[in-house]
Amino acid sequence: MVYFIRNLQAREAAQKSIVLLKNKNNTLPLSKDIKVPYVTGPFANSSDVLMGNYYGISSSVVTILSGIADAVSLSSSLNYRSGALPFHKNINPKTGRQMLQPSQM
Repeated sequence: MVYFIRNLQAREAAQKSIVLLKNKNNTLPLSKDIKVPYVTGPFANSSDVLMGNYYGISSSVVTILSGIADAVSLSSSLNYRSGALPFHKNINPKTGRQMLQPSQM
């Protein structure tokens, strides 16, 4: 996140160039009334991914998980699971066989 006046132009450019998802049914902004929001993804709680290949130091990075936690009501119970790990083979725990990758389908 960009918190300083000198970075407002960069923030505006980023806001105009990023599309996360289609806001069908007015899903965004998130309602504070969500009782149990569920966040999943191996990088949802990673500030390293947000920095990309920039190796500077930032004291104001907000992870996806933190941002959603800050947006919902204090009475909500936030559910987070990392899900599939991106650098591990997808092994079916019941059969022990590797699952198909999207490119193999």
